[in-house]
Amino acid sequence: MTGQYELAWAPEAMDQLALLAKRFPEAPSLIVAAVYELIDQPRPSGSTELSGSGTYRRLLLGYYRVMYSVVDDPARITIILVGRADAPR
Repeated sequence: MTGQYELAWAPEAMDQLALLAKRFPEAPSLIVAAVYELIDQPRPSGSTELSGSGTYRRLLLGYYRVMYSVVDDPARITIILVGRADAPR
């Protein structure tokens, strides 16, 4: 399914984004831009399905990672976790 999805952030993900911003000032703009692209394309080629569930996905953004859930009915994306890795992928 493609189209407009509602976007929500888990409180923990917002806290993690704020912590990243303190150490890596470029992180929020990169992460938020990628997250808003999920509204139109919730399963982009750069994302990976986790656990074979079809619901949870990971998006790799160089050093940054975004874990999120996708529900098609109702169309909703929830950002669960954002973080940084030691090496880019």
